[in-house]
Order: sequence, then structure tokens, then C-alpha cells
Amino acid sequence: MKIKSVEAFWVHIPIPPDRQHVSDFGRTLSFDGTLVRIDTECGLTGWGEAKAQVGGMAQNQALTCLVNEEFAPLLKGEDPRDITRLWETLYNGSRAHYALREGRVFPVLGRRGITVSAISGVDCALWDILGKSSTAIRATRHAASRPLARRSGRRSG
Repeated sequence: MKIKSVEAFWVHIPIPPDRQHVSDFGRTLSFDGTLVRIDTECGLTGWGEAKAQVGGMAQNQALTCLVNEEFAPLLKGEDPRDITRLWETLYNGSRAHYALREGRVFPVLGRRGITVSAISGVDCALWDILGKSSTAIRATRHAASRPLARRSGRRSG
């Protein structure tokens, strides 16, 4: 299984004034987040969410751009089920080969804040793909283990 494409989308949903929430963060005027979509060559799609700050409101351009411009090229062609290695690659950036070889992190400068948030959106999408691929495998095995008459919808005997 290989990753075919990675796309991030900024979702901005205004909240009507009568439904806005007030907390320590102030008045929540909108819900903002970045949705991460990862498609595989075999047709599975994984979805993840990343947020640029606590609460619902944030300017997500930088986070969305980070996924699309920096992470997508690193992920294309990779096996989405190799989640730990992909996480380490994204976190360690250009020094990932050292981290993977040495078994410890070698993060590049700036692997905090929205970068870690962007990685979390990718991570969720990868886990979504793993869950869907496992479900598909189990469903196929279960179907194959049933008698042919039952698989075709007929009763046996």
C-alpha cells in the first residue's frame, strides 16, 4: 500500500452570535481547523484534524501550508501503515535518517507549536487508514470463511 496524495484544507465555520461561547479564551466567533486527507493507491482515504491553537478560532493558513508544502512531498509513495517511521521522519525533518539510525530524536529547529499540530493531523489520517485497512482485511477474511451459499445470500441445506 502506498500514499498517493496528501491534502490539507482550512475549515472556517462562522458561529451565529446567539450560539457563540465565551470562556477564558474570549468569545468564540468561529470554528477553525485544518482537515488532512491522505489517499492511498488502493483507494483508502484517511482523515485527520489539526488545530493551530486552543479553542476554536485560529488562522490556519500556516498549518495548512505546512502539510501541503512540506509534509506532502515527504509522504507520497510511502507505506501509510508505517506510522511510527513516518512520524519520526516528519518530526526530525532533514535529520530523520540520523534519528531512524540512532533510535532517538534529532529534531530540526522549530519542531514545536503548529509543526507538531500539523504532524498530529497527518498522524490521525494515517491511523484512520490503518483502521480501515484492518477492517477491510477482517471483512474479506470473514466473508471468505463463510460457505459459498451464504456469501451469495442463499441459505444452505
